[in-house]
Amino acid sequence: MTAAGTRRARAAGLVRLGVARVRYRLLAGGTRQTLLSVLGVALAVTLVLSVTSVSLGLASQGEVRTEAADFWVVPAENQGSAIVGVEGTRFGQVHPVAERLNARDDVAHATPVLSDITRVRTGDGGEPTQVFVVGVTPSAEGGSVVGLPTDALSPGDPYYANGSYDGRWTGQAVLSESAATALNVSDGERLTAAGSDERSYQLRVEESHPAQAPGLAQFPVAVVHLSEAQRLTGAAGGDNADRFLVDSTDPAVREALTGLYPESEVVSQRGLMAHNLQTSDLPLAMSVAAGLIAVVAGVLTIVTTTGFEVADDGESRAVLAAMGVSRSTRYGLIVTETVATAAMGGLAGVLGWLAVVGVIAVAGESGSSVPTAVARPELAVYGLVLAVLVGLLSLPFLLLFTRRGSLVEALPR
Repeated sequence: MTAAGTRRARAAGLVRLGVARVRYRLLAGGTRQTLLSVLGVALAVTLVLSVTSVSLGLASQGEVRTEAADFWVVPAENQGSAIVGVEGTRFGQVHPVAERLNARDDVAHATPVLSDITRVRTGDGGEPTQVFVVGVTPSAEGGSVVGLPTDALSPGDPYYANGSYDGRWTGQAVLSESAATALNVSDGERLTAAGSDERSYQLRVEESHPAQAPGLAQFPVAVVHLSEAQRLTGAAGGDNADRFLVDSTDPAVREALTGLYPESEVVSQRGLMAHNLQTSDLPLAMSVAAGLIAVVAGVLTIVTTTGFEVADDGESRAVLAAMGVSRSTRYGLIVTETVATAAMGGLAGVLGWLAVVGVIAVAGESGSSVPTAVARPELAVYGLVLAVLVGLLSLPFLLLFTRRGSLVEALPR
């Protein structure tokens, strides 16, 4: 056997020995430090993967959307003069633009979409509840947004009244089941919404529906007419909306929508999901924050628990030294055992994350107000890499702790 082959064989044997020692401590005996190290890394990996998968799920499925829509017009990252920044980037003078779009023969229906948070309480003066209000211009043929049908809303936008905002106030609202539960109301009951102008506005629950799929409708949501949502949220002054929803199957419409507003983008319904993920920094920020917390927690756990394990194992290292085993080999054994412990914790953490995703999926199907979570193979790989990184970052502390001990004192007498 060549020298290189001998080194590889020794390295493989060292890895097998380290893994076997860790497995023995976990299954056949030894102290509890190894088990605590595995559990600590597993909890850290489960945390970071769960937070990342939920943040990705919210970014990709939490946007306002409808099955009938083929195109969205959304603000680009750079704001232009026609886009105003009110609670985020928004379009201005949206009703006239929607009228021009609806006049096209190749557009079945176009509506601006406005979304914001409003305080709502029951008509008998109950405690106010934060509700996500979504304003649209309903079509006579019906439709749905955020997984809630708009058939119960009167077609058009009566309160807008050609921009005077003094037309008939319908007060019609379609609630998500979560909103109806939070407010403890049923169909036909009255609600009072607090406007941004400190005035109170009356709403009437036309219908309430459970979430048709994981997404925004799992939370307290009320779908109302666009102009009424604008009045509630303070967006009536500039006739503002977050984006446009255009129902058309003609690809030529995309070209016409491109110049609808300066600094705007046109995406298809499927492309909107990718657009949201590309332009939103939330998933990345949450993943990085959770990753940093997981690394710190995992390193502290391994250094603390495995440090005691290294101290208890001083006699074995002393015997190996007496047998002529080199210091590099003894250190290599500690490296192997530490990385193997972290990797086992990573595997357990991935399994725990899959269990969390499964629970969230079951809760979502039952209509509970829980966010959606995505499960992707690359996230599992991310969790394993993170676990190994935790093990590697723990090594300098463990090796320093090992060097401070005396092998002669550790020998049995």
